[in-house]
Amino acid sequence: MTKWKTGLLLAVLSLLVSGVHAGHCSVRYENYTGGAVNVHVSVGRTTEVLFPELIAELIRSEVKGSLDLEVKESSLYILPKSQNQSDVFVRTVSGQNIPINLIFGQYHDVRVQVSFKTGKNDKEPTNNINFSIALMKSLLRGE
Repeated sequence: MTKWKTGLLLAVLSLLVSGVHAGHCSVRYENYTGGAVNVHVSVGRTTEVLFPELIAELIRSEVKGSLDLEVKESSLYILPKSQNQSDVFVRTVSGQNIPINLIFGQYHDVRVQVSFKTGKNDKEPTNNINFSIALMKSLLRGE
């Protein structure tokens, strides 16, 4: 019975420890509204930043050899080789210029999925609801 309790305790502790670590190195969603996109990076670890559009151009300013960047369609892969501060900008096919803010630490984002927030999409549901309410009122009045 004691061995069983010890085994159960070890299993629970390993799940908790792996859950804490996975929480720091997970997929993160970021809504781009005009500022910089924050990306948590770690030296020697690759992070993917996925954009909703194809990447047209990559602009970078860095100490030579401190950062490897690779673009594949709508993904940007970042591999820091040292903690030197770098400036990275992504230009999408629609012409949006997005600054990438690299935040160095022990934990890194495995994948950051960026979405674009536009005012048009934010207003559509409200307009549809208002239209539906107006339509229901008209039907109830017999108009």
